[in-house]
Amino acid sequence: MVDCFTCPATVSTRREFLITAGKAAVVLCGGLAVYTVGRASGQVPDLMHEQLQKLTQEEQNYYVVMKDNLIKKYDKATRFQKEVLTRHFDESRVNRWLVQARKGYESLIPQLPYIGGKENEFTRYLMYPSGIMPTVRILRDEGVPIRKIGQMIFEISTEYYNAIHPLVKWYVRSTYFGEEKKAHMKAAAHKSQLRQYPGDWVFDFMEGDAKTFEYGLDMTECGLVKFWSVQGLEEFTPYLCLTDWALWRAIGIKAARTQTIANGATHCDFRYIRKGKDGPSGWPADSNPEWTGRFEI
Repeated sequence: MVDCFTCPATVSTRREFLITAGKAAVVLCGGLAVYTVGRASGQVPDLMHEQLQKLTQEEQNYYVVMKDNLIKKYDKATRFQKEVLTRHFDESRVNRWLVQARKGYESLIPQLPYIGGKENEFTRYLMYPSGIMPTVRILRDEGVPIRKIGQMIFEISTEYYNAIHPLVKWYVRSTYFGEEKKAHMKAAAHKSQLRQYPGDWVFDFMEGDAKTFEYGLDMTECGLVKFWSVQGLEEFTPYLCLTDWALWRAIGIKAARTQTIANGATHCDFRYIRKGKDGPSGWPADSNPEWTGRFEI
């Protein structure tokens, strides 16, 4: 999940707010398009293992060094997991699961693949969605049906995104279709083609016609799905796709998408629209054009 909660609820000055919101926008504006997962080739686990051997000690310890900060953020966001889980299960059971999940998250941190650290903004999009991974694993091992787990992934994400401060939402909306944003995404797309790190994202920037869409991204590889696949949780990636719709709706961004790699397509076709109808709500899953239910069959 995108780290929206580094933004304070109140700010003392307009300048302070713009600085803070700008930092959040770097996370959100860059991440809205790439949060949805795609799938790389079956060679990814081997490539990631090979790449790990080439990393410096500092790079290998990148996430371990910031472990305390990551745990702090995880603890802060756990309230959304608890709120949703207690809608479906008794509280004592949920509390036990969350204690177990926290331990799982601590052990997961060193396993996050290095993709450039702070020099790569996509590092954020790899780290924060991983906070729900241990809970998903627990639910699966408890025998909870995949569709029900998918529903809870969506509900947790919806609660999380709805809690973003209104001023941050406004800032993101107001800058999302600007030339600076588009230039940034063009540069990011070009850099992604270098494939410097096997665990990273790869995508193409698509120029819009200002009628049907302003700009788009064709996602061919996604670090998030690579990591979830390596962790043996690939079947939940299509549900992560659906959480994009919750994020876009919470922020007020109009988008269109007809397919995702997680659902079996060759790429994810993100299209961003300045004016037009809202996309699907995201849930139920079958109401989305991209949905195939390939892992539920």
